[in-house]
Parts: sequence; structure tokens; C-alpha cells
Amino acid sequence: NYGKNICLPDGAKPDDVGVVPGSNLEPPLVETDVVYDVAPKQFSFEHNIGDTSCPQSIGSFNVTGEGALAGTRWEVTVPSGQLWLQVSPSGAVNGSGGKFTFTCELQKYETQSLSTNPTITVKDAGGKTLKQFTTTVQGQINAR
Repeated sequence: NYGKNICLPDGAKPDDVGVVPGSNLEPPLVETDVVYDVAPKQFSFEHNIGDTSCPQSIGSFNVTGEGALAGTRWEVTVPSGQLWLQVSPSGAVNGSGGKFTFTCELQKYETQSLSTNPTITVKDAGGKTLKQFTTTVQGQINAR
């Protein structure tokens, strides 16, 4: 080992030796910078009692998260009492999405406006909530 320079260059600290910034850093196993989104978040429909078929499709949504870990899922909660609205209960983030359907279950079959705000919750594989979104579903029901 004679003649080998074991002195550090000027200004270097002992822990600088052999470390190339960024090249050998392991990515963290925790999701940190994943940006989740639900699109669209607003839905509306019109239903003519006796003319429009039942059940009636209202629309579909996608839940995305670029770089989301495998097993990341979404769940939808519809406020209680909204029997007129059916929704896909859950699915995988970046999967095939979900859909809202008008069930045609009404307390009174008369002209009325319907509105509710289902919540879409993104959860990791362990069930921990990562993000929540509020959607709006509005309907105009027309009696003859």
C-alpha cells in the first residue's frame, strides 16, 4: 500500500468519499409524490318517467395515480338514503374505473331534482386512506 494517497482532497469530508450523488440512492418504498385524480367529478342526467329506460347509465369515472403502488384501490361511498343512485363499489387505481347508474327508485314519481355528493376514497393495499375526492351527481326527473 506504499505510495497510495490516502489523504482527502481539499474541502472534502470523510463521508464524501466514493459517493456519487443520486446514482446509488434507493427509491423509498413509501408513496410520497403520487398525484391521484378522479375524472370527471361532476355528473348530471335527465330522466323522463315512462320514456327513458331503467336503470339509466349516468356516466363513468376513472381514478388515476401515476406511480401508484400495486394494490392501491378506490372505494365509493354514497350518502345514505340515496336509493336512486347505484355506483361501482370499488376498483383498482389506474384500472377500468367505475360508473354511476340511476336506479329509477324514487319516493314519488313526479317532476323533481336530485343531487348528492358521493365520496371516492383512495386507499393503499393495507386500507390506509391516501386521498379523498367529492363528486357531484345531479338529476332532473320529468313526469309526463
